[in-house]
Amino acid sequence: MIAALYDAETKMSKKRSAFIKEHSAFRYLHMLFGQSVSPRILFMVRDPRDMALSWKQGPAMRGGVLRATDRWVYDQAGYLEALPPIMARMPVGFLRYEDLLISPEAECTRVCGELQIPFDPAMIEFQTHSKSAKANAKRSAMWSNIDKPLIADNSQKFLKGLSNDEIAYVEAVAGPLMKTFGYEPVRKGQAPFGSCETLDELRAKLAQSEPHEKPAYQTLPSEERARLEAWSSLYKRMSSLTPVPVEKLRTANQ
Repeated sequence: MIAALYDAETKMSKKRSAFIKEHSAFRYLHMLFGQSVSPRILFMVRDPRDMALSWKQGPAMRGGVLRATDRWVYDQAGYLEALPPIMARMPVGFLRYEDLLISPEAECTRVCGELQIPFDPAMIEFQTHSKSAKANAKRSAMWSNIDKPLIADNSQKFLKGLSNDEIAYVEAVAGPLMKTFGYEPVRKGQAPFGSCETLDELRAKLAQSEPHEKPAYQTLPSEERARLEAWSSLYKRMSSLTPVPVEKLRTANQ
């Protein structure tokens, strides 16, 4: 059914390919590969400290720095584990968000080469040419900036937006993976866990102010809140279902 939806949207847009953004795509690779013709993977990473700030400020995102950091580590570790066996099967590209902001045309050209697709200057001016970007920007606070040009200075905002303890937590938890992707710590020479003695103490301290639902959530349009709540309810219900073995599904289909 998912493949049919992607196919329908591609045809409706009169496009040859569908580009799917998914934070945890490594969990669904078997489905994507099984339903795709000439699949390609573009892995894009952002500084986890800025990602944590964005999550903390997002009115529709539950949680803050703790949840954001855990999710970042989970996704990047999942990608690195999934990468080796797929590199021999299909084109794979890698992109850092910060590099894209600095050199958008050069980075897009390079990535297109890695993915074996032609570069088009219109990619850089997506906010002008993409009808879906304009439509989706109005559907959710989380997507409100996708109808705008790349924000050239949209990096290292965590230096002002996160506390010293919050930065310490991100660097302590995500440090090894940050190094893998070329992100340097900004707290060298300082106490590794901020104002706390251990990482567990730091997490417990930050957990006291970790928001579940943010006051700004109530300022979202009622239609958007209804969609988010319906999705949350559906996700909980589907997550509680007992998985059906593949063999049983095959027998039923036969």
